[in-house]
Amino acid sequence: MAKGTGKVRAGFYVEKEILEMADGLRAKANVRSRNEFVTEALKFYCGYLNSRKAENYLLQSLSSVLTSTVQDTENRLARMDFKIAVELGDAYKYQKREN
Repeated sequence: MAKGTGKVRAGFYVEKEILEMADGLRAKANVRSRNEFVTEALKFYCGYLNSRKAENYLLQSLSSVLTSTVQDTENRLARMDFKIAVELGDAYKYQKREN
C-alpha cells in the first residue's frame, strides 16, 4: 500500500491491444499515468453499473455541464439584446431629431 494515499497495489492481466488503446487515450482523458486512467475508467464503469443504464449515468454527469452552457448562452443573448435595444433607442432619437 502506498504511504498516506489509501491506495493498494493490484495486478491485472489485460490484452495488449486494450493497453495500447488506453495509452493512446491518456492525453484525451487528461490523466498523467496508466494508473490514473484505470482508476477513472473503473469509477466510470462502477457508476454505470450502479445506475443500471448508461443513459442515466451520463445524463447525471452531463446535466450540470449542459445547464451551465445554456445559462452562459442565455446571459450572452440577454447582453446582446440589451445592446441592440440601446442602439435602436439611439437610432430612434437620431431619426426624431432629423425630422
